[in-house]
Amino acid sequence: MGSLNAKHTTLTVFALSGALVLAACGGGEGTPRPEETAGTGGTGGSTGGTGGGAGMAAGTGGSAGAPVEECPMPTDWTGGSISVVEMDGDRLDSNKGGWFFFHAGPTDGCDTCVTTPAPPVAPATVPTVVLEEPDPARSGSTKALHWVGSGWVDAATYGAGMGIYLDNCANAAPAVTGISFYYMSDSTITFGSSQGGTDYQKDVPAADTWTQASIAFTELIPAMGSGTLDQTKIGGFFWRVGKPASGSFSVWIDDIAWVGGS
Repeated sequence: MGSLNAKHTTLTVFALSGALVLAACGGGEGTPRPEETAGTGGTGGSTGGTGGGAGMAAGTGGSAGAPVEECPMPTDWTGGSISVVEMDGDRLDSNKGGWFFFHAGPTDGCDTCVTTPAPPVAPATVPTVVLEEPDPARSGSTKALHWVGSGWVDAATYGAGMGIYLDNCANAAPAVTGISFYYMSDSTITFGSSQGGTDYQKDVPAADTWTQASIAFTELIPAMGSGTLDQTKIGGFFWRVGKPASGSFSVWIDDIAWVGGS
């Protein structure tokens, strides 16, 4: 129940707890996703996060206006790497997108929920990430994203999420069949992409060693309704952790790439 609009090179971000504030375009069911909205007197943005937790906003000038096509001019991707996750900052090292983060807040019954990297905070910050040396090491990789969280002790809280948005959305070539990434996690991860108001997702099991997940677009099942992900209009991808049994989690992500293509 929520949507995150974040598809601009320059982001304005802040934390949000409580009721969602959404633009007129549709979003994901329970996950932020990049999406385009019209603005009044400029390009507008919207805010949101899963279940009303901490979120992120994007846009420069104006206020959210009438909905427009989610991906009016998607960028062609023919395959290859999306990010080798080697560059600190708010942008992917492909320089065709960036990171976002969100998690439960006090109004969701979680006064103690904390994540690192943390969701952005007011008034105008960006979700900067500082990457770490993989532990244990991965051949050919000097940095990876280490995402940790703690404080999920209340049954009312839903967990946390992180993801990448792709500038202007991605038009993945027909030869591209899915997404791959390396990960380690002590919790089950829900991986997916939000489109047209629905999350297309698949659970990835916990792994205590570096593991490559290779997920076909056809494996991403809509959380609500039926249908398949439109690979010509992909706004981004998310990794979400529900309320972990221990109340904490540790996730490593590295080398995000398209499957197939050239």
